[in-house]
Amino acid sequence: FASVDWPPYISPQLPQQGYVAELLRQAYKHSGYKVELKFYPWARALQLTKTGRVVGMVPEYYDPSREKDFVYSKPFPGGDVVLLKLRDNNIFTNFDIAKQTSQALQDLKQYRFGVVRGYLNSPVFDQAKYLIKDEAITDELNLRKLLYGRVDIAVMDVQVANFLLAHPLKKHQKEVEVMLPALQYKHLHAVFSRRTPNYPVLVRAFDEGLAKMLADGSLVKLLQKHNIQYDS
Repeated sequence: FASVDWPPYISPQLPQQGYVAELLRQAYKHSGYKVELKFYPWARALQLTKTGRVVGMVPEYYDPSREKDFVYSKPFPGGDVVLLKLRDNNIFTNFDIAKQTSQALQDLKQYRFGVVRGYLNSPVFDQAKYLIKDEAITDELNLRKLLYGRVDIAVMDVQVANFLLAHPLKKHQKEVEVMLPALQYKHLHAVFSRRTPNYPVLVRAFDEGLAKMLADGSLVKLLQKHNIQYDS
């Protein structure tokens, strides 16, 4: 499998390479498969999967437009995609960001939004061509642009933001706040290349292993072990 450096979900720097890596291995252990993970930049991982050079990649958000190339596993826990701002900036909307997303984004369209190139956020946000979107190549760079005033609002998975503000950007932890509610909760998936000859067998094996982990409580224990916040 291909993957990306995306803590706290998965990273070569995390214990056992992180929650998603350990989940992948445990799910396949039920079927006797051994998993090898290699880390790449996101666009490269996507291309390797699309062309069948690797079996698949983890983790991914669901995107129906990619189903021509990929088959998605059953979902497993991810996190909220949120808007982040500097605590001292008086940015707000009177609309509910989750339920009235279009109105809220229209209300905020004078601001510059920081995003990561190629990432899925929420359908309404991604389709909002009227917004000013400033691209970064990583979540950390996106958050740094917010801290340095190059963007007004950063769009990011809240678990990723919390990790960055607890580790490489710890000294800035009190400077950033989440604009609640979240844009959208996003589950994670393993995706499989349709060019892998036995992909139906591999998808089924993963899904069956994931179902067993849900049933016996080992998935919840894994989330707790890696400090991934999850409301069941």
